[in-house]
This record gives sequence, C-alpha cells and structure tokens, in this order.
Amino acid sequence: MFKRIGLILAAVLLGLSLGCSSSPDAASTADAIYFGGPIITVNDSQPTAEAVAVKDGKILMVGSRADVEKNHKGSSTAMIDLGGKTMIPGFVDGHSHFSLIGRQAISANLLPAPDGPVNSIPALQQTLRDFIATSPVVKVHQVVIGMSYDDSQLAEHRHPNRQELDAVSADLPILVIHRSGHIGVYNSKALAMLGITANTPNPAGGVIEREADGKTPSGVMEENAHFGLAYKMSRDYTHHFRIGGVKLTFDGSPQGKTAWFTQPYFKVPAGQKKTYAGYPAFTDAEALKWARYQCAVKSSSFSSRAFA
Repeated sequence: MFKRIGLILAAVLLGLSLGCSSSPDAASTADAIYFGGPIITVNDSQPTAEAVAVKDGKILMVGSRADVEKNHKGSSTAMIDLGGKTMIPGFVDGHSHFSLIGRQAISANLLPAPDGPVNSIPALQQTLRDFIATSPVVKVHQVVIGMSYDDSQLAEHRHPNRQELDAVSADLPILVIHRSGHIGVYNSKALAMLGITANTPNPAGGVIEREADGKTPSGVMEENAHFGLAYKMSRDYTHHFRIGGVKLTFDGSPQGKTAWFTQPYFKVPAGQKKTYAGYPAFTDAEALKWARYQCAVKSSSFSSRAFA
C-alpha cells in the first residue's frame, strides 16, 4: 500500500515538474524573442548574445537561444529572425551630449591648457588657421567649426568677436562654440549666410550681442539665438538614418553666465546691470506647449508606423 502511494506521488511530482519545464508561466512568457543575427549587449562581461526575450517593452533575458527559448518561449511568443542583421541597444541620451562626439570629431580643439592650446584670442585664431590648413572637413565642406573655448580662461577674459574671426578668414563661415555649448561666436560670413543683421530681433530666450552702436551684431549669440542657428536638424533620412530628438532647456549655463538664478551674479557680464541674474529660455506656458506637441507627434508616429 505504502509502495503504491509512493509511486503515485512520484508520478504526480514528475508530471508537475515536466509541466513546469515545458512552458513558462504567463509572467515570464516573452512577447517576442529576437535571434538570427549578431546581438551587441554593451556589457563587457557578456558582449554578445544569441537571443533576447522581451515582454512589455522590457528585456526578460539575454543569452543563448536555447536558454532563452526554454525559459521564455510560449505559444503566443513572436519569434523574430534578424536575418543576419545586427541588434544593438537603443541609445537614450539623458544628458550626456552623445551627438556632440560627432561634432567634436570635425572641429578644431579650442580648449584651454592643459587640454588644448587656447588661452588667448591670438592662440584661438592661430589654432583655427592651423585647422583650416589641415582639415579635410574644411576642404570638402568649406565651413569652419571650433569647440570649447572658455572666455574665463582667455587672457582677455571675454568672448572673441566677429572681427577677430574675420581676421582668420573672411571667405569661409566660422563658428566657434563656448565650452558650455550655450554660446556661439560667428564671423561676418556666417552671420550673412544665416541672415543675421542689425534688424534681427533677439529671439525669445536668447540674446544677439550688439556692438557699441547697440544694433550691429558682434558675432556672439547666446542661448536660443545660438541654438536656433547651430542646431537645426534635417527631417530627411540618409540610408535610413538621421539624428533627431528634443531637448528643452529652461535656462542657460553657469559657465556662460546665462543660467537663471534667484540672486544676481557675483560678477555680471560686461554691459549688464548689477541686478543681472540670467534669464529663462522658455516661459512655463511655452514649455508646456512644446511637451504637449511632442506627445501628439509621438502618438501619431507610433499609431501610423508599420513595423515590417
């Protein structure tokens, strides 16, 4: 009798174990499993994988195809063959300025010592001249970009101006970008190409610095005046690729003295009142409008996109 009960219990337990191993429960059943191509994990301890299981937009497992299917394949799981194509993680840029790596690669290094050679405006000019003479980017595209000068570490303790960039080249458009990224200086050629004149008003949340006459642009463009020129992105794709995205900055940068503080700066920028405390880039209402617009665009895009 006891022997029979033992056999029955053993059979039940075996059946339960087989049932559990043959199919994952609903919580661990993947919506989709990707396989059939190189899968790059960006994880040094496991740089590649054969398969990835995903549920509700989140990764359940990364590993061998056999293990992933054993643990997460169910009757409703979509099996997606990559057909030899490479799968990589999505790059979500919280505030790392990922796209600037590309721009830095095609720009003159205007950092101060010890990271660069620029501690004065003459040094900045010479660095740009050397860059123009040697850069294949300048040769092909006929535009000059310099990055990361720092007015606080220049001997002159000020931004360069358009005339000083004109002395480098009056024929090529030149843009040099402040270390903060929130200020750019344009030479006369660049200003003319972009349509900036004495009659151009300051945009909301930005400043076109003026010369002594109070009208002529000096070449220094702050915040939205700079962003509106330097960061226009095409909506066209090249080989199914383009760089896009949205970034809302509610004020500027402390390095550029455009950040919006509750108290005035200890040392205000030249030409500003002692009460200067920076300024906002957007009103709350404008920021809310942009946020709602982006949500509407994303909803429309996702609802109409065919994932083939």
